[in-house]
Amino acid sequence: MKDSPMKMETPEQFLMNNELRSAATKDNRSFTNFSQIQILDAMKYQNGWAYFQRAHRFYHDSATCPQCIVVHNNWMISKEAKRFRFREVLLWSYDENGYYSNLTTKYLMYSNVPYNGTVSINSSNIELDALKTALYLGHVLNRVVILPRFHETNKGEEQPLINWIRIACLDYHFYEKYRENAFLHHPKVPLAIKKDQTSPFWIKTEESMTILGFLPPNVTSLTLSSNKKISAQIIQDWFGGQRSAVLNLHSLYGIYSTKYMPNTNDTETLFLKLENAFQMSDYLQYRNKTRSCEIPR
Repeated sequence: MKDSPMKMETPEQFLMNNELRSAATKDNRSFTNFSQIQILDAMKYQNGWAYFQRAHRFYHDSATCPQCIVVHNNWMISKEAKRFRFREVLLWSYDENGYYSNLTTKYLMYSNVPYNGTVSINSSNIELDALKTALYLGHVLNRVVILPRFHETNKGEEQPLINWIRIACLDYHFYEKYRENAFLHHPKVPLAIKKDQTSPFWIKTEESMTILGFLPPNVTSLTLSSNKKISAQIIQDWFGGQRSAVLNLHSLYGIYSTKYMPNTNDTETLFLKLENAFQMSDYLQYRNKTRSCEIPR
């Protein structure tokens, strides 16, 4: 493909289509067999924009596509983002190092639950901070975080994490430390893992009460007072004795702040990783695509 001034900002599929159309009009021997090439039915052979973005197929229980024969995982930057997108809709089956099938890995799951509507919860702040909290808890407890679902600002519409952050940077720092929301629905995850879950816990703070607007029912409530940090020792006291494969938390709102997060030598590197892993982006992963994922020195 020849260089184009649009190349860095225009999806490769669009550029390729233009090149093929241009080649089809040329009368020279290098394309004498071009007439044998057929244009595939776009409804049966869908590109990434049509299958995922236009149809809002973001999670494993999204609408199916009975007529689809092939889905081309394009119209997106980075192999990490493309892999993430396939995993969330159960179109990925490679069990790398027991990614799905390992029987000894422990997990932590939580939800971004409905709220009272007076506080703007969206994945550009409160929900992303909840994920940072989950990764911190997972670090202390040696548990892998299973992602919740995320939500569009104000509308409450479910959207994938890929809508807000660069997955390449998240994977750079935490690739082995999290799993997609669809993880427990994957056929390669052992039934012993899927069924071995704790009853839900909830970490209560002044902020989480304000955000939710209600006391969650049927949870074990653990109060974090305003004058305490959520230290590794407190986390171990609360959850260290849990042996179930999946530690289930109701939600994790209102915890990730200087008010509650400890500032120690042990946590400094982790929090630097968290800030660099959460580089803001967009669904196609164009925004900040050239920025380094490494921690600045």
